[in-house]
Amino acid sequence: MLNVKVGSSQLQDAFEAGKAAAGAMAGAKFAFVYSSVSYDQAALVKGVKAAVPGIAVAGNTSFTGVVTPEGFVGGDHFVGVMSMGGDVTVGVAGGAKGDCAVTVGKSVAEAAMKNAGKTCAPDYFYMVATPGEEESYLKGITSVIGRVPFFGGSAADADISGKWKLFAEDMVTGDGVAVALFYSNGKFANKYTGAYEETKKSGVITKINGKRCLRKLTAFLHLKNTLNGAVNPSIS
Repeated sequence: MLNVKVGSSQLQDAFEAGKAAAGAMAGAKFAFVYSSVSYDQAALVKGVKAAVPGIAVAGNTSFTGVVTPEGFVGGDHFVGVMSMGGDVTVGVAGGAKGDCAVTVGKSVAEAAMKNAGKTCAPDYFYMVATPGEEESYLKGITSVIGRVPFFGGSAADADISGKWKLFAEDMVTGDGVAVALFYSNGKFANKYTGAYEETKKSGVITKINGKRCLRKLTAFLHLKNTLNGAVNPSIS
């Protein structure tokens, strides 16, 4: 069985805010931490760890606020913490981007597995990365642990100006990745919505600029050839 608790704070002092947000989480093993870019993130994490000795931490700065069971918490200073305890073993690791995001993803996954004291793939994992190389980090991570369920996202700030940070334990970086591997028999579900509605239309990417700029999608319609019964593709 998993035990989950949520806390938040809007104190201006980073250490005290982290400590207050995690103050009722004694015995927890891991904490997701999401915060304002106004904080000293290293001090914030130290506050969480001071409140819960031995807890592992991973997370990132957030866009304008966090949503808690008590409602939205935002402003210039905010932090939200969700802890996990009970039937779970967690391995956490993080790293700055370096020369190759795929290589960093691989090394971070290996370190997280070692920190969990495991030699097998986790039941699920969490990843947060700074914008731009998320898929490359995932390629490195999955080369180590295979394809298992995962959740996470990208670090953010209040005005998309690149002030974002992410952290894993004592590491804080503005360009990198953090990973938490979960080993547990306890059921866990994750649901997120960003007002995105999937379309039934699909196509093949036929032109890009670099890795992130999509320039052209081509839709293929398979039409039956009435003369010989073959299936021929046509481009629209």
